[in-house]
Amino acid sequence: MMTRLPGVPITLLAKDSFDCDPRQRTKAERFLSRHDDDCSRTAGMDKKIVVKLGARVMLRRNIDVTIGLVNSAIGTIIQVNFDLDTPTEVSSLKIHFQNGTVRVLERVTAKFELFDRAYVYRQQFPITTSYAVTIHKCQGLSLKTVLMDIGEAVFTCGQSYVALSRVTASSGLHLINFNPREVKAQTAALTEYNRLRTTYRPDLPLIDCVRNKTPAVPYVKDRVWCVHRSVGEIQEKSAVPKTTDNPPPSRTRAPAPILNLRGLSNPNIACYANAIVQMPYSQSKFRDIIRSSDVSPALREHLTDYENSQLAELDSWRIRAIPPSGQFLEILQQDCQEFLMFVLAENTPMREPLTLVVSITRVCRNCNVTVRSGEEPDIMARIPVTIKKGSLTDFVNSAFNTWQQLPGYQCSNCNLVDTTQEKRVIVRTSQFVLLHLLAFNTNMSKIRETRITGVPNSRVTTSGIDFKPAAAIFHHGETLTSGHYTCYIRSGTGWMCADDSRQF
Repeated sequence: MMTRLPGVPITLLAKDSFDCDPRQRTKAERFLSRHDDDCSRTAGMDKKIVVKLGARVMLRRNIDVTIGLVNSAIGTIIQVNFDLDTPTEVSSLKIHFQNGTVRVLERVTAKFELFDRAYVYRQQFPITTSYAVTIHKCQGLSLKTVLMDIGEAVFTCGQSYVALSRVTASSGLHLINFNPREVKAQTAALTEYNRLRTTYRPDLPLIDCVRNKTPAVPYVKDRVWCVHRSVGEIQEKSAVPKTTDNPPPSRTRAPAPILNLRGLSNPNIACYANAIVQMPYSQSKFRDIIRSSDVSPALREHLTDYENSQLAELDSWRIRAIPPSGQFLEILQQDCQEFLMFVLAENTPMREPLTLVVSITRVCRNCNVTVRSGEEPDIMARIPVTIKKGSLTDFVNSAFNTWQQLPGYQCSNCNLVDTTQEKRVIVRTSQFVLLHLLAFNTNMSKIRETRITGVPNSRVTTSGIDFKPAAAIFHHGETLTSGHYTCYIRSGTGWMCADDSRQF
């Protein structure tokens, strides 16, 4: 909602002062930086608040009960006052509250503990943007119009009543989700109502107090009506990379910025294609290539619809139908790796960020003849599963940088069989490295005993450069022609799951 308001965003930065042993100052600063995103550990005071003129905000603490500046009071910012000595610093906000009053709000000071004998005094505006509130926060409000979700998210007795009783007339009540099964009252409250009825209104029937009694109503699954908070935060956290005039040298290539995810529908078995599409769409490098390079018009139009959310239900059919496709138009589960090769073959500019060069060396143990082949370009590092457990680097090293026996290979010098070893080395890479873990054996049955450890935080070192995992596609099932595909996309230190069986 904030992006729809006119004007320039205004950032309200907190002022922090530390009260601790000087020798603990550095430790305290680091501790605070790690927990700045969790306002529950900073006395409800955010490190940074972004607002605009006209933004709706809510107080997060009691300021002055006598004039209505209480916790959960909602209002609109109508004026921002800047400090005379520091023009870039906001000194106060004028807020028009829902009760009709206009108040000037200044920073307040809160004290909280970081660890033993280390405290922080934080000066910040005790507000948060508020275009929606929880049922708990809305207690005490009287509202003319309410849009509420009281479906499966209701988790305790009386919660639905609190929400429904906020609206002053039924004409102003709008329900996104409503589950009568979750409308429950506490047994103690029902017992008290029955006591009062018995005493004062014996003509009224008693209320049935049987616990967990389910009404005879059909179950209706909740309508997913908004993007999950963690999905929306991907754009905020990583869409604008930090840059400096003289960036420090680094051996690590971090994942490219991530686009806001959106769900793809799955008509006629499309999960293999949807998972592949989410992977390049999540990286700015590939989005730029699709927009500006000589790629299929269908792919470019699909990305435009994906970014702009022009279609309520978007699927991957247009990409599957790119000529000369025939195999991927069938209503049949497909190998996502084959579909990826098809997309890259028909859109050659997308291959450039994936290009890697592999050198191959073969040595015969009998005659000691060494044969070095030329450097072979490729776009995918294929990794046979030869170990049962290890890190991602262990699996890469099991296929590269180590000597492997070549069964059935005949030495061209001594003509002996099964005496030759081969070592494959990745000598050059591009911005991305595409790894394919060959999880199916020659009988096309899935290898189940494999376990990769530490994938979310691991790094893979190749060609002297550390790579972080940016996206991963998983197959759930027993065969390549059955099961389901999902795509996981990295967001900061976390991962988001793009699963077309659970659209968001």
